Amino acid sequence: MSLFQIDSGKEWRGGQRQSLFLVRELKRKGYPCRFYVQPDRPLYKKAEEEGLPVFPLRIRSEASIISALRLARHMKKAN
Repeated sequence: MSLFQIDSGKEWRGGQRQSLFLVRELKRKGYPCRFYVQPDRPLYKKAEEEGLPVFPLRIRSEASIISALRLARHMKKAN
């Protein structure tokens, strides 16, 4: 089973920093985990720079059904 960290934040703030720290530590301990982040966001760039598994996911709004379906498809493939 994989662990997923999903973030739609536009800026680099405390929540994104905590997400990066969490995934970094989980990977270090051997847990399979990955990010789903909007590709033009600071968290995406930082995760990519650290070599963490990060996948682009365009999230138009928190209620976007299309984004939710795309995410579900990716998550199903990962498990």
